[in-house]
Amino acid sequence: ANPAACHHAMAMHDIPVLTVICANRKWTAVQGSALGMYPAGHAADAGQLSPLAELGPAVAFEQYAAASGGYGEAVTECRDLVPALGRALHAVQAEHRQAVVNVSCQD
Repeated sequence: ANPAACHHAMAMHDIPVLTVICANRKWTAVQGSALGMYPAGHAADAGQLSPLAELGPAVAFEQYAAASGGYGEAVTECRDLVPALGRALHAVQAEHRQAVVNVSCQD
């Protein structure tokens, strides 16, 4: 679905939903298929993700919620996840707003 339209609809209909996004910025299925089909091919020798598997640059998904009056927060460090979830739950439960926590999951 279109994130902008979904967040707009949640704001319009007063639907306080918490969404946690695990953003790894790669399409592992595409990379795995390329390596499986061509184990000695370009993708295997490149030492990085093949161009069709790379989903960068990172998208600030949390800003969709903020643009519609909700709460949005990006998390890049593990130690920041629990406090961010607490703030997002507060926005949903106490403020009755939608919230998005966009978690960067790089390996």
